[in-house]
Amino acid sequence: MSWMQALNPESLNNLQELIFRQSWEGKSYQEIAASAGYDSEYIKDVGFKMWQLLSKALGEKITKKNFQSVLRRRSHQSKVIPHQDWGEAIDVSVFYGRAAELVKLEQWVVQQRCRLVAILGIGGIGKTALSVKS
Repeated sequence: MSWMQALNPESLNNLQELIFRQSWEGKSYQEIAASAGYDSEYIKDVGFKMWQLLSKALGEKITKKNFQSVLRRRSHQSKVIPHQDWGEAIDVSVFYGRAAELVKLEQWVVQQRCRLVAILGIGGIGKTALSVKS
């Protein structure tokens, strides 16, 4: 389970979601229990189990005290775009034709999120140019 799945409201029950949201607002387990009409020890137990679930999903220890900083760090990491070194790729600033092929490649890679695409054909037909232009 990914951390996004673990934090998805559909994967948390109503009480877990309440504890998560109110913990984010800085409320104590006693304050959460009072506002929800539960015993504070029960809220603490449910919260502890939820933090364990998130710890397992993230692969690091999550607690009520550190979950905001961990999630902010993880969110920042997911927004960082890795640098792609194209090295000795050919220049395709002038590129003619292959509009249908470019559309199909874009559909596979961007929309369908294919992780591997093979471009096959005999030598000299523009496979490298097509792959660089994509």
